Amino acid sequence: RSVLAAELEPDAQWKALADAGVLALVSDGSLSDIGVFCVEAGRALCPRVVQSTVYAALAVGWLGVGSEWLPRLTSGEARGTVALFDPHDAANGRRVDNVAQFVPDADQADVIVASTDAGVVVIDTAASGITIEPVPMMGGFPAFTVRFDDIAIDEPAPVDAEQLRRL
Repeated sequence: RSVLAAELEPDAQWKALADAGVLALVSDGSLSDIGVFCVEAGRALCPRVVQSTVYAALAVGWLGVGSEWLPRLTSGEARGTVALFDPHDAANGRRVDNVAQFVPDADQADVIVASTDAGVVVIDTAASGITIEPVPMMGGFPAFTVRFDDIAIDEPAPVDAEQLRRL
């Protein structure tokens, strides 16, 4: 609560939250701990990218894909987001070639956890062939269209619809 109450610049707040262990709640805390943080973050109008990173870390941990990203996400070294909502996303074997709509905080993310028809994949946003464009939204919600143009990926983790609903 005190870190959220401090009027810090976004980068300083990100570091303070990471140093306070907030991002590590994904691996060190319970769902109740994460829920309490989300309530407090909402009260303090915490930057949305914190929530997006927590969701990405939860997806990586729960779905067992891209595990090399988990320490970076939970330490604050990397930022993430998810695009786990479109069952028509496409992956052809070990490549992704499609568009994800309304992806929150994609402009700040180092990694995107995305659903495809082949399973869930983790995509490094520094990969060649990714284009991120803002979507004008009422209220300034940070949503983006992310275009994946033949992106090489690791083997997708098979995930059923019930697993995605639990996220």
